[in-house]
Amino acid sequence: MLLVGVINHEMWRDEIQVWSVAAASPTFIDLYKNTRLESHPMLWHSLVYVATKFTTQPQVIKYINYVIMLLVSLIILFKTPYPKYLKIGLHFSYYFLFEYGMIARNYGIEILLLFALIYLVTSNKKSFFLIGITVFFLFQTHIFSMIIGIPILAIYGIKLFKNKDEKIDKRALILLCFSIIISIIASLKAMQGSEDNYHTSLRRDAFSFEKLVYSSLHLVSSIHTIPRQFNVQFWNTHLEIKNYKLIVFLILTLLIFRFKSNLPPLIGIISTYMMFILFFTIKYEGSLRHHGHLFITLLLYYWLILHHEGSRPDANVSIRKIFNLFIIFAITCQIYVGLFAWYVDIKNVFSNSLNAANFIKNKYENDALVIVSNDYNASMFSSYLNQKVYFPNIEEWGSYTKFSTKLKMKNEFQLDSICKNALDTSSAKILLVHNVTLQNDSLRLQQIQTFSNAIVGSENFYIYEKNKK
Repeated sequence: MLLVGVINHEMWRDEIQVWSVAAASPTFIDLYKNTRLESHPMLWHSLVYVATKFTTQPQVIKYINYVIMLLVSLIILFKTPYPKYLKIGLHFSYYFLFEYGMIARNYGIEILLLFALIYLVTSNKKSFFLIGITVFFLFQTHIFSMIIGIPILAIYGIKLFKNKDEKIDKRALILLCFSIIISIIASLKAMQGSEDNYHTSLRRDAFSFEKLVYSSLHLVSSIHTIPRQFNVQFWNTHLEIKNYKLIVFLILTLLIFRFKSNLPPLIGIISTYMMFILFFTIKYEGSLRHHGHLFITLLLYYWLILHHEGSRPDANVSIRKIFNLFIIFAITCQIYVGLFAWYVDIKNVFSNSLNAANFIKNKYENDALVIVSNDYNASMFSSYLNQKVYFPNIEEWGSYTKFSTKLKMKNEFQLDSICKNALDTSSAKILLVHNVTLQNDSLRLQQIQTFSNAIVGSENFYIYEKNKK
């Protein structure tokens, strides 16, 4: 089912951006320099970079992510202590089927390594070496991996020192600690980027308690995943529940009673939730793909508590029944939304970038200069066309979006001068790819094709042509 979805999924700009950066990097050193504006650690870029050495087809990254999610599936089915309904249900849930499965981002490899970490720390035969390697690569996926991973490692450390009967290889433990420190430094260094990084220059409004409380809403939406509307524009929306404060209180209360028999995991899950809510409040509110890490956190700590209890649950029978009903409700909602998202993506175009690029390629055979109306979308066309296009926001020809502080949106009057400059410097045909219809006719461009009704509303495209005469 996931494979059918992957085959029919058209990648959007965030997926293609990674390919664009990797393809524009002749060496790994170049890749490091080019990712300085990306604000993400480099593991996913590195995997895609290797793929660019064997093919020029960006679609290959969908299948890399597919293989990664197959490995996640194997861990869930054969290594987790979850109830059977949850093991099966997760495969059809919103996150595992659609958001992290069909959409190829760095979240898939992050989830694989998070599940691998839990498996290693709960295994009877623990290997500090394998844990260290896993942690190193995990922290090179996303900043959220550290928010989740560090408390888990702290719990593991507490358990090690409490268990006096277990012999510890001190040299291996020192190497593990060294690996953790190095991985954190490397990840933070990669995310820091250069001084003119556009993302690091962004700041949310001043902190307030009201915003902190509102950010707790994401704990609820991460569990039910129900969109605001069930139509083509469902993606990146979520149903806002009026009494979410009460629901958040009830969820946290249930977690406290379910985990109270094992204090370290309880402190771990609550502190992780608090760190996420703080991040969403003061740094970046995010969307469902970010909030989904709250649900992933729940799954990981559910694994830890089931492992701790074994065949003798510590929690009260009534509490366990209520918690199980809570998990059943969550996975039922996610299966419904996951199947809906899967169906809508198959029946509709997710992004029109591939269709628009194929139209340009077939009609002009790379014999036209292409100007894309904003840099956010330009990398998709440079990758699919395998040629440089004009990035108007930073005013240069290139192959990938550079998220520098120069990144400012151009209006149509500025596009007028951009097209004029291109006409003054080239004898080729000029194509302007816009994601809205042009209202300013001073450019005197001929609209030759329209690609609309995409799930990603900002990735409908209108293609205009102008000949130099």
